[in-house]
Amino acid sequence: MKLNLAFAVLLSGMLLYNIYVGKSMTAGSMSITIGLIVLNLIFFITKYRKSQHEKMKDQVSRYER
Repeated sequence: MKLNLAFAVLLSGMLLYNIYVGKSMTAGSMSITIGLIVLNLIFFITKYRKSQHEKMKDQVSRYER
């Protein structure tokens, strides 16, 4: 789960570094990088919400016993 977040942070750092240094990135490569960042964040959020939901169900079932 945290691998998606780490990969998104790594891609963001690479993108910001390339912009800061002034490397010429084509529009296509920039679009692909931004798309991968968004996709990894979406995967992270859905997995995180699913795990939180499972934890909440476990807590409720323990409380009801």
